[in-house]
Amino acid sequence: PDPETLDIVERKIFKPKDGEKYRPFAMDQGDVPPMGSFFQGYRFHLTGLNHNEYGYPTIEPSMIQRQQERMMNKITNNADRIWKNETFGMDAGEVLVVSVGSTGSAAKQAIQGLEAEGIHAALFRPLTLWPFPEPDLDQLIDSDQFRAIVVPEANLGQLVWEVDRINRGRLPIQTLQKVDGTPVTPDEIAQKIKEVY
Repeated sequence: PDPETLDIVERKIFKPKDGEKYRPFAMDQGDVPPMGSFFQGYRFHLTGLNHNEYGYPTIEPSMIQRQQERMMNKITNNADRIWKNETFGMDAGEVLVVSVGSTGSAAKQAIQGLEAEGIHAALFRPLTLWPFPEPDLDQLIDSDQFRAIVVPEANLGQLVWEVDRINRGRLPIQTLQKVDGTPVTPDEIAQKIKEVY
């Protein structure tokens, strides 16, 4: 996006009181604790290991559990602001195609080509895989607009598992899985759509 359109949200900065130790990963100050400024007169430790509130490695199970939950909450508590997806052909689509990445681009091309044959499909393309845009997909499945779902993917079922979990048996699902080193083509996707149309 154009940088001028972005809202800049400054992170809270830690301002120590006399004698207060800085806990960069404090769990009692929200999912994203106030951040310390480097070279401002106090010391903190950063590591990718499991760590305590001060940033030092730990093997204490209860501390690791709480820190993992805190980090997970940073995403799950803000999921509605993070997930993104795009849709295409929703006005007339009768088959819902769910695909990601370059396979999603191939699916869009397949859908455009099928229009000339009177076959109407729509594309739901997640742009974030985690958090997955579950409410948006759930709403489409629940809309009674679609008769089936097609999930083309350059995987061995990782995406269709997620779609199936959200679908909960409401619509039949067909998958096209390809991992032979070549891209999933629009023609392959179009053929799969025709099978369920």
